[in-house]
Formats: sequence, C-alpha cells, structure tokens
Amino acid sequence: MIKADIWRRCELSGKETVRLKQIENLLPFLADFTNAIVNVYVSGKTAGTIVLLVSERPRTIFFGSGPVGGALLNLNEEPLVKYTFEKGMPIHGHREIGTGADEASIVMTALPVFADGRTAAVVTIETTKETYDSDGYNHILKAARLLLEDNLQDYAQEMYRPIGETDGILIADKFDRIVFANLAAQRVYRVLGVLNPVGLLRKDRLLNRHITSETIKPGQPNEKELTAGGLVLVMRDIPVESKGDLRGRIVVIEDVTALREKEKEIRLQKAVIREIHHRVKNNLQSIASLLNLQARRVKAPEAREALKESAGRVRSIATIHEYLSNRGTDMVDAMSLARNLLNNIEAMVRPDFTIIRRISGETFPLNPAMTTGFALAINEILLNIIKHAFNDNRARGTIGLIISNEADCHHLVLYDDGCGLPDNFDLENINSLGITLIKNFIQDDLGGTFIMENNEGRGTRAVITLPLDTGCREEVIP
Repeated sequence: MIKADIWRRCELSGKETVRLKQIENLLPFLADFTNAIVNVYVSGKTAGTIVLLVSERPRTIFFGSGPVGGALLNLNEEPLVKYTFEKGMPIHGHREIGTGADEASIVMTALPVFADGRTAAVVTIETTKETYDSDGYNHILKAARLLLEDNLQDYAQEMYRPIGETDGILIADKFDRIVFANLAAQRVYRVLGVLNPVGLLRKDRLLNRHITSETIKPGQPNEKELTAGGLVLVMRDIPVESKGDLRGRIVVIEDVTALREKEKEIRLQKAVIREIHHRVKNNLQSIASLLNLQARRVKAPEAREALKESAGRVRSIATIHEYLSNRGTDMVDAMSLARNLLNNIEAMVRPDFTIIRRISGETFPLNPAMTTGFALAINEILLNIIKHAFNDNRARGTIGLIISNEADCHHLVLYDDGCGLPDNFDLENINSLGITLIKNFIQDDLGGTFIMENNEGRGTRAVITLPLDTGCREEVIP
C-alpha cells in the first residue's frame, strides 16, 4: 500500500491517481513475473523532478538494495524515464549499478501508463542482462506491457497475487498457442510426458491426457485445481487484453502436491484423534456404569456411597475430557469451562431436587496444560456441595460461581445456600477424600490457595485464588 504522504508529493490529476491506484495490486505480480525490479515514476510538484512512487522487488530472484518509494529524483538523471514521459513510447536501455568489483549492468525497459489522455506514469522493469537475454523473455515483456496498457483490466488481488519461485509460468498467444514456458512449467509437463509444451495449444490432448480430475475454485472462475499424473496442480488463468480484445493468456502453475498430502495427513490424524477421544469418553462412562452396578450389589452403606462417589468422579472426568478434546491446544475460557461443569451436575442430585445456578463476574483464558487440574478441582467442589449442603431434605438449592481478576491473581468463589459448615470444621485436619483431592489439584497442580468458610447469611463458600500464570493475560470475555 502506497503511503498517503508519498501521493502528496506527486503532481497528478484525479483520473491519473485513480489509474495508478488501479495498477497497485498488479505490481508485486509484475515483479515476480518479469524477474525484475518494477519501479513506478510520476511527475513531481517541482518542474524537472519525478517521484519514485513505489519500487517492487521480485521474490523469484535476488537483487541488492535500491531506492525506496517516495524518493524525489531529477528527471534529467533518468533519460529512459524522461524519453517515455515525453514520447509516450516504450524504450530499452542499460544502466550500471554498483562500483568497482560490484559493478553490474542492468537492462531497463521503460513503459508508459496512460490516463486522462497523457502519460500518467512510467513503469520501469529492471533486470539482469542474463535474464533479459534468456529464451522467450521478449514474450514476458510483451505480456507485461499489455497488462499495463489495458485501462479496462480489473487487477483483482487474488488473481494477481505474487508468484512463487517454484511456480510454473506459461504464456499463450491470442490463438491459445503456448509461446513461452519457464523451467518450472517444463518440469511439470515433463512429469506428464511432454518434453516441451511450447508450440502446442493449451487444450492439446497431449498436454491434458493425464488429467484425472478438475475442480474450479468457488468464486474464482479463473482458477482451478486439477490432478494429473500423481501431481496436484493449481492453475491460475490470467487473460492479457488490450482495449477489450484478448491478446493472450498467462497461466501460473502451482504444484501443491506436497501441501495436499500434508492436509490429507492432518485430516487423517484429526480423525484418528477424534476416534481416540470418543473411545476414551465411552470407556470412562462404561467404568462409571460398572461402579454404579457394583454399588447396587454392595450391602455396606459406606462402601456403596464410596462407589457412587467414584462413579460420579469418573463420569465428570468423561465430561471434562469431552469438553477439552473439542478445543485441542487452544486457550480455554475459564468461565465457559466452569459453566459447562455446573450445567452437568444434574446426574449427581436426586431426581426430585431442583438446582438453581447463578454465574457472574469476569473470566480469563486458561493455560491448556492446567485445564484438567482446574476442571477437576471445580468438579470436586461441586460434588462436595451436592453431598453435604442439601442433605436436609429440601426440594431446591442454589449453587453459584463468581470469577474476578485482580492485578496479581484470579479469584473464583463457588457458593451455595445450604446448611453451612459444622462448628468444628477444620479444613487442614478434615479426613475427606474430596477435600484432599481439591487441595492437591489447586495447591500442587495450579499453585493456588483454597479455603472453605460459611457464607454470609446462609450456606458455604469455597474461595480459590490462582496465580496469573495459570492463565494468559489477554482481553477477557465477559
């Protein structure tokens, strides 16, 4: 994108500015297509000066450093540019760059860009003598000139995206006969059994006999993907026109075989991982069912209760596993995960009991490595609430969650309106598997702190404080 302050240095009419902005998307493509530095010169506000509007360097060949867009130059010091401005005609010439041992000869082609009845700009194509003298380069320059001449052309960014150094290039004339093929294109067709496509029609059976499938990309009628001879190729068909008349075509060939193989491999891996996650979840649910079955057969009340609790924990782990497996390695939203756990506690309560949920506050993104410990800690607190808070035969109860973020930590408060803690409750000395697990998850896995106390008025509150590195300090999602 050409900066606004550069445009202000130029002496241009409104139509000329529109025309130059129109070709802006073309320039990176043109630099790669011609293996050359592409410079655009326009008249400066001071007589006898020109402004280097933009300089594009190719990705397909190395060039040293040079002037950048915005440079103010003396027109007389650029004789080829001056000639094209005055005559409105293309011209070729040489210029020397560098000094001493680094001195090199560059071939420069100056092409006019017309708008509003005059030469609005001069585009120079500067490349090495070796490139300029290479077989078929005249066809490249002719196509470049026609692309710049056509005022009707729509230089869509997708169609004229830059060319990679391994991409093949074909140029066809107005009769659709191939007149140029670069080495990359020749290598592709050699794999397909054609030694050299030059001289053949683009739709010649010899060129297309190995094509087994062809797909036009949605919304991109000039681009198609085809499979031929074990290769997957993306062909970009660019019409070359002059005053609305078709003068030829440029075809860019991208070999995406390795990319499609990698995409196929990734899809297969994802499918395998999904299947593994599905089987793990089913196995966990099967274990929970076996524990419940065993609980029904046990006569001792304490053993029966322990088996039911274990079944609940396994079932909760299955829920956590499913939730986390759907998110891969992405950051997990703490509030979303906690809400999911709260919404899955129905299986833990008796059928005639109604749970009222209240969730409020902020959130924070959890580090993926800590999500399991976080989820299991929340789940154990919920199990503890269900087990102890509402054992007075009431018909309904409230469980709530509040999350707040401080400058140095995250706070989570899980509360209920149940019967509260007994007078002799001591968190440090209580002999409870659930409390022990909660403390282990929060203190050992998450590096946080955990307290339980009676809530103001009624019920209990479990307060978790987590260090900032449990999550990632990003903009939170309310």
